[in-house]
Amino acid sequence: MIEGRYLSSLLELPEDAETAPALLRIALQARLPEVGMPELALSDGSWTLVDSSSDLALLEEKWLSRLMMPAADAPASRLLVGKVLQMAGSRVAGDGRWVSALLAVGMLLCVGAITLAWTGLGAWGFVAIAVSVIAFEGSIGLKRVSSMPFDPGRYWQMLPWIVDFAMLLAGIFAIGMGRPERMFAPLMLLALLHISRGKHTGWLGRLRDRTLIASLVAAGGFLGNVELAIMLCTLLLALFSLLPSKQASR
Repeated sequence: MIEGRYLSSLLELPEDAETAPALLRIALQARLPEVGMPELALSDGSWTLVDSSSDLALLEEKWLSRLMMPAADAPASRLLVGKVLQMAGSRVAGDGRWVSALLAVGMLLCVGAITLAWTGLGAWGFVAIAVSVIAFEGSIGLKRVSSMPFDPGRYWQMLPWIVDFAMLLAGIFAIGMGRPERMFAPLMLLALLHISRGKHTGWLGRLRDRTLIASLVAAGGFLGNVELAIMLCTLLLALFSLLPSKQASR
């Protein structure tokens, strides 16, 4: 897989030159890493060449649908973002500026959430966290498309932890109690969020969603008690983790 910016030298080759050796030479000169294609992608027809322009739209729709298909335990926000990216198609999937823009929006929202909670606007801080999750999911999804068939990298796996850190600080500042005490409820909330990961599939798995949790805490904040909302979400996650998993039921 070679990025398009490396292919300009192909135009300088004579007409009778072999394309495959030329591409290999370009990749070696650019010191591009060699990663083998999975055998399944080559055998199941998911990696094919486009023979005619009439097939392009249909193949693009199927490809994006397969690529954006969330896992069985994917959060609801990831499912929503995947549907939006499928509808947007190549208009945004092939533009790296969208990846950077959504990433920047997510970062700014996390910083803004902490600032809002610090100034006493905890409910609005959790609204910002809920929206930041959607922005990060969009940037991850687009990065996955632009990096195919390779992995986007470990850096992108750190984005949920940034949301968790913002949620922790926003919860501490919004509660506003003594330093040891005000850390307990947000820490328990995040601990149970990670403990329940991967335990359930289907709609139960999708309920373990940072956007949903942040929205519930924000709703409690607008009703006047962020601490109680965090405790209720923690209790719900505790009960959720006690439910028998699909593997255990077998």
